[in-house]
Amino acid sequence: EIYQEVKILPGTVFKMKKKESLIFKNKVFAKGTSSEKIRFINEKKSEKPWGTVALVGKGTSGSQFDNIEFDGGSGLKHKQFQFTSMFSIHDTENIEIKNCIFRNNYFYDDIVHVVYSKKISFNNIIFDNAFGDALDVDISQDVQIIDSEFTNSNNDGIDLMQSTSVIRNNFIANSKDKGISVGEGSNVHIEKNQIFKNDVGIAVKDGSRAKIINSSFSQNNYEVSAYKKNWRYGSGGFVDIKQSKFEGENIRF
Repeated sequence: EIYQEVKILPGTVFKMKKKESLIFKNKVFAKGTSSEKIRFINEKKSEKPWGTVALVGKGTSGSQFDNIEFDGGSGLKHKQFQFTSMFSIHDTENIEIKNCIFRNNYFYDDIVHVVYSKKISFNNIIFDNAFGDALDVDISQDVQIIDSEFTNSNNDGIDLMQSTSVIRNNFIANSKDKGISVGEGSNVHIEKNQIFKNDVGIAVKDGSRAKIINSSFSQNNYEVSAYKKNWRYGSGGFVDIKQSKFEGENIRF
């Protein structure tokens, strides 16, 4: 655990040992460049995976991550916490993540997990080859997901529970379950996204509301699905779709 403010310089490479993790309790300014990315990778390809990089608590508010590559992590059980992702954001706010690559996590559910947080932004991010969900957002407010790419998730591309979010101008493809899952009372604005070759393009359930504008759907097994799964939320999902395009021989809702 690291309690002091941290600045990580461009070109820094963290060669993480098996199950090794970093838990930050104070601000982190990790700013690489396009030519000198900061990297979190396995120390040895034969010794994988490493654990998690986590921001925990209000002391981390205002942290910034720019031009970072995360590859080959998993998660961590630590004291009272269970980190279910390679990169974890817990109980904090005003976090900016941009121009980053997250790929190839192992064993645990998510590549990135956001919980009990607010004002979190993801901009120009690549999420690839998630063991489960690529980005899992739980009980968080004002999460911005912009200009990003989600490919080859073994479960959902984006999974939201009891959260509010703007999801704009993303490419979401080849999710084995849902491209975007909007659940458990979430409220989401979805605009200018390309939803391609997922099992379900967008699912809205359990009292959640999704406004879908100017988005395109192609070759998903089901394009949009709204239903009730958890009786505790009292109703199914509510979807408002405008100015969107559906392509393919078998368009199913």
